[in-house]
Amino acid sequence: MSIREKILQAQDRKEKEMYIPEWDVKVLLRELSAFERANALSKAYRQDGNLDLANLYLYVVAYGLYDAETKERIFNPNKQEDLVALGTKNGAVIENIAKEIMTLSSMQFGAVEQAEKN
Repeated sequence: MSIREKILQAQDRKEKEMYIPEWDVKVLLRELSAFERANALSKAYRQDGNLDLANLYLYVVAYGLYDAETKERIFNPNKQEDLVALGTKNGAVIENIAKEIMTLSSMQFGAVEQAEKN
């Protein structure tokens, strides 16, 4: 097997189950892929070039939240209606889930929050 094949076949994304009491559900959080991470970050910037932290959290959750049983993604980050639906939920819950996914993904949310302030 070539090095390329080994890299592509490696199961290198971390997962973590999380119970969300506000919703009474157990979900699976999955580390974002390089593509998902780049998309979430690029879509979170406003036209003026500033980071929209709330928007980032919605994309991170849409990309990283899975059904714990079926392991299927719950929300489609490419569907505006899914992002809007997530945006109607408790902001603290969304933020907590996003921070857990960001931790799994080695995204430093302190640095992200600092970028929002600048």
